[in-house]
Amino acid sequence: MIKMLSKSVLFSVLLIVTSCVANQEIEDWTKNCKKCSCKWLNGRRAVNCSNLKLDEIPSDLSVEIADLDLSYNPIHELSKEIFMINGLINLRIFRCHNCSLSNLNINALRGLDILIKLDLSKNNLDRINGSTFQFTEDLIQLNLSFNKLTFVDNDFLSDLINLREILLNDNEIEWIGESAFKRVPALRLINLANNRLKRINTDVFKNLQRLRTVDLQGNPWICDCQSDEFRRKISEQGLLLLSPSCAEPSILKGKTWSEADIPCDRSAITSIKIVSINITLSCEAIGFSGHDLYWMTDGKIIGKDDGYSFPKYVLSKASEGNYTWNNLTITNVADEYQREYKCAIQNSSLSNENKVILVVKLL
Repeated sequence: MIKMLSKSVLFSVLLIVTSCVANQEIEDWTKNCKKCSCKWLNGRRAVNCSNLKLDEIPSDLSVEIADLDLSYNPIHELSKEIFMINGLINLRIFRCHNCSLSNLNINALRGLDILIKLDLSKNNLDRINGSTFQFTEDLIQLNLSFNKLTFVDNDFLSDLINLREILLNDNEIEWIGESAFKRVPALRLINLANNRLKRINTDVFKNLQRLRTVDLQGNPWICDCQSDEFRRKISEQGLLLLSPSCAEPSILKGKTWSEADIPCDRSAITSIKIVSINITLSCEAIGFSGHDLYWMTDGKIIGKDDGYSFPKYVLSKASEGNYTWNNLTITNVADEYQREYKCAIQNSSLSNENKVILVVKLL
């Protein structure tokens, strides 16, 4: 009995000593942060150094921290291998919001192999090398909103296979490379709102099987057949499109993509038939609604403007359901005849044209 009691007492003493040491480590870590605030946050060691007028990352932070917030400090640059130099290789979350950051060295993020969330929003970044993120393959969320980026290059997000969200809203982006998002297969959300985009390549989101939401609001879109094709492909992918408004043409200004009636994605066929010295141009339209189909030359509408009617031109126009045709016969065509004609389709929104250059050599 005495031996068993001794072992029990000894075990209790060891537990107390171990507990005291562990508590002391926690107490030392949470209090030894100088100007910064240290605490446990969501099971991680978190350090908040925001709004302390720091001009660089503190060099005396614990190497074990997983969450670092440096927001609202005048940190103008993240220099080469700065996180490795300071031993901050265990970071999972890094925030540098509103830090007047203008220079992100291509090797600044080296060592951040397990980083999952990076917030560099509201800074002065105008360009980021595509290789900058090669050291952060575990990244899930990247926030680059409210910067001064003007384009998204083809290798911008190279091989970020785990990235789910990219926030690029409120920049000055005018152009996006066709392969900009090609090697980020896990993307679910892309925010491109409030930039300077007028058009986007129709295949820019191709093969992003997990993509669910694309925000394109607040861009000066040109609503024409090219943008309509892009919208159609987005729809075919089943994406939630936060629809932008048209800036051009003026007749569609302010209308959203869903409201704009753009006469595209249908068929317009022009054919030529020669009978003796009369030539017939046939224009057919399939799939248009509420439209007018007419012929033009020299900027004037044939059959409506003076001097562009019978007997020089004869029009035969009819429609049936969604099928409309307008045949133009040019009478008494002389040798060496050459003129440009346009078959135009117009509805309440805008027009679409199919041009024919007629060249005649009578043998």
